[in-house]
Amino acid sequence: MPDKTIPRGVVRELEEIDPVLRAALGAKYAGASMRGEEIILHLTDAASPEDAEQARALALNEIGKIDVMQPAPSVRRARRLTTATDVLKGVDFADVKTQIEAITTLPQARAMMLKLLRLMWQMAVIMSLNEQDDEA
Repeated sequence: MPDKTIPRGVVRELEEIDPVLRAALGAKYAGASMRGEEIILHLTDAASPEDAEQARALALNEIGKIDVMQPAPSVRRARRLTTATDVLKGVDFADVKTQIEAITTLPQARAMMLKLLRLMWQMAVIMSLNEQDDEA
């Protein structure tokens, strides 16, 4: 199937349209690239003319949803990563260990468990963001 070309419009990063196309077309969609003021939608040989039209319509629809006043996806991801990393940098793990050793009541244990869960969540955020960057 030949590639489909659409106007770039307000697309800053392909990530702004790519996930929808991948979800809708699966293996029929090979990806997209930008060239100047155009976006090229790369379809596989398994894609039909109807799939090509669906890809074009979906991409144009997603372009219409882009709010240029909001940061691009890579900027949002970098901000989340920085925030999560800063939270972990502020943790004094020696102090956490001391606090754990000092637990003598169930409410203290519960509070510590919640604190540790928040730390684990922050680490999961950092790991998932790094995995996304590896895939890009």
